[in-house]
Amino acid sequence: MRIAVTGASGFLGANLMFRLRERGHENVLAVDHRLDGVQLARALRDVAFVSHLAGVNRPRDPAEFGTGNALFAERLRR
Repeated sequence: MRIAVTGASGFLGANLMFRLRERGHENVLAVDHRLDGVQLARALRDVAFVSHLAGVNRPRDPAEFGTGNALFAERLRR
């Protein structure tokens, strides 16, 4: 089973990826919010489960709150 984790470079995401692999899940991949539409679709192909833990919390530009949080969640749904 392929499992995708957003926010894999953060504390929660990194620990989740470690624990999933520790429990024997070999096909666990990190999905970055900066992927374009084609890259995101390719990364999510054949994924059975997405754990969405990504979040922008200290952006340089306040507009990143929307693009990195709400809009990325919407992109994951497609």
